[in-house]
Amino acid sequence: MVKGVAEQLQNILDDYADKVDETTDECMESVAKETAAELKKTSPTSKGHTKYARSWTVTKKRHQYIVHNKKHYRLTHLLEKSHVIANQYGQYGRTEPQKHIEPAEDHAQAKLIKELELRL
Repeated sequence: MVKGVAEQLQNILDDYADKVDETTDECMESVAKETAAELKKTSPTSKGHTKYARSWTVTKKRHQYIVHNKKHYRLTHLLEKSHVIANQYGQYGRTEPQKHIEPAEDHAQAKLIKELELRL
C-alpha cells in the first residue's frame, strides 16, 4: 500500500518537474527574443549607421538563452561604459557612456520573474 502511494507521488512530482522545465524554457526564450528586439530599438546609431543595432540576436546553449551582438560584439563594452578618445597627439577626453544594455538586462530579469510567477 505504501509503495503504491510513493510511486504515485513520485509520478506527480516528475510530471510537475517536467512542466516547470518546459515552462521555464518557453519563458526564457520569449524574454530573450523580446530583449533582443528591445536592444535593436534602443541601441545607439551614429550618422544613420544601424549595423550595430541590427546585429542583436539570441543563441541557445544547453539551458541558456544568450542575447548578444553577433557582428559588433567588440563595441558593446565601449558604448556601454565609454572609452578614451585619442588622436596622433595623444588623448583628449572620453566619450559619454550610452547605456542601452544594462536597462534592457534589468527589464528582462524583471519580465522573466513576472512571467514565471504568472505561469507557475
